[in-house]
Amino acid sequence: MSKEKKLWQKIRSIHFHPTKGSRFWIERAKSLSLDVFQEVNDIEDFWKLGELSLDTLRSVPPDDFLPYSFQGEKMPFESAGTSGEPVMTYFTPQEFEMGFVTPFLKAVKEGLFPSQGAWLYVGPSGPHAVGHAATLCSLATSGQRPFTVDFDPRWAKKLPEGSVSAQRYLQHICEQALAVSHKVNISILFITPPVLDELAKQWSPEFRHKIQGIQIAGMGVEESQWLSWKESFPHAQFLIGYGNSLAGVFYPCAKQKGYWINQGRLYVQLISLEGENRLQNILTAGHTGQVLLHRLDESMLYINLCERDQAVMLQEQDDIFLTNVAPVTTIRHIRKGLY
Repeated sequence: MSKEKKLWQKIRSIHFHPTKGSRFWIERAKSLSLDVFQEVNDIEDFWKLGELSLDTLRSVPPDDFLPYSFQGEKMPFESAGTSGEPVMTYFTPQEFEMGFVTPFLKAVKEGLFPSQGAWLYVGPSGPHAVGHAATLCSLATSGQRPFTVDFDPRWAKKLPEGSVSAQRYLQHICEQALAVSHKVNISILFITPPVLDELAKQWSPEFRHKIQGIQIAGMGVEESQWLSWKESFPHAQFLIGYGNSLAGVFYPCAKQKGYWINQGRLYVQLISLEGENRLQNILTAGHTGQVLLHRLDESMLYINLCERDQAVMLQEQDDIFLTNVAPVTTIRHIRKGLY
């Protein structure tokens, strides 16, 4: 029996238990007249459970996804709210480590990012998973918590794009980062693209040349930004992950240019970009398709969560990678803000 099938059978027994399972999944199976224990035996059968839309995640309380039998610590986090009302989710501490920290440490071990140095985190905290991830990643490498700023991306999204108020808020963020950098010997940045664009203009060449690593948070990056940053920070290793606050993150692998997705608790499939019955039309390696994400955790189960991105999947022996990740062209433009 494959590892993924063994994991699925374990998670299925938890979330679909008739009296101790998750309210949402018990009711979903009933509404579909589906005997999950007989008809959904592997990842290839997930299409039978239907798509899990963001609108559903917004409207259903997160506790409805939590099994009645769940005991232990549950850590609440929310999505950024880029495409609408934020979605709340839970992780156990171990699940969070596996989703956000373990993949990062693998990238560090492979030499893709520095393992030492003081961190400056210029990104959101509060209900955002990325802030907690930044703290744990900094502690796991430098042994210290990162230096931080006060950063509210939801307020920034409310400000008219290109307005004086939006520019003033960006400068408010930058002033805090500049103040820290004038007092502390920073060598690692964890930062969002719009703020890095602005700070690259304001930091001195001396400071920029001392930066050894820059991890990009929360947003996609244009080719022109990469070129500009590499010129501004010539000694820095750059690292950007792919994922979301509801599930976890994937990082590049030294063997490939794509994102290494052999995480275990997260499974990715690609489905056709258009047409009917897309959940059943799983694409093979080498084809471009929309990213379909499955999160198999004891606390929360997400099956058939369609991401806003398309990609190509590559397989090299037992390793699987996502490459050519880009926004799905048929999905409307989403205003980004600062995160």
